[in-house]
Amino acid sequence: MIAILDCDILSTFAKINKIGLLEGLFSKLLMPYAVYIELKRARSLGFDFPDLVFKSEIELVTLNTKEVRDFEAFTDTPKIHYGEAEGMSIAKNRNALFLTNDRQVVTLCEKENIMVLDLKDVLRQIARRKLVSREGMITILDEIERVDNTLLRERDDVLKEYEK
Repeated sequence: MIAILDCDILSTFAKINKIGLLEGLFSKLLMPYAVYIELKRARSLGFDFPDLVFKSEIELVTLNTKEVRDFEAFTDTPKIHYGEAEGMSIAKNRNALFLTNDRQVVTLCEKENIMVLDLKDVLRQIARRKLVSREGMITILDEIERVDNTLLRERDDVLKEYEK
């Protein structure tokens, strides 16, 4: 399956140097141009994690004419950033999966019938497919919480995938 990446989830995996897990989970990864710009901005501020994204197999993608119309509609929604709007537009029109860690964006995707996974869902897929051991997943969860300053309330749900 093709996955379109939002900046937040892509940054999370880059910060812990685990983009390879996303590459192993999906047949193709696409990064909207607006996400690329956000990462370039982070790089200009001195963060080095964007370099891992730029060196990866993730493809940069731009909007086609139909996607621009959806993009414009999505940007009319309060608190939806350009990267999210581009990603949702591409996912909707190319029958792809959108990866984000923004609850409001997940809700909008569900309303718009756009296939979407949040960080917990992606981590559960990694566990379900045994791309890393249970101990490896614990390390990943700890790193995400430490490096990305993200509280993972669904930690136990992710780890339960190893019991199935």
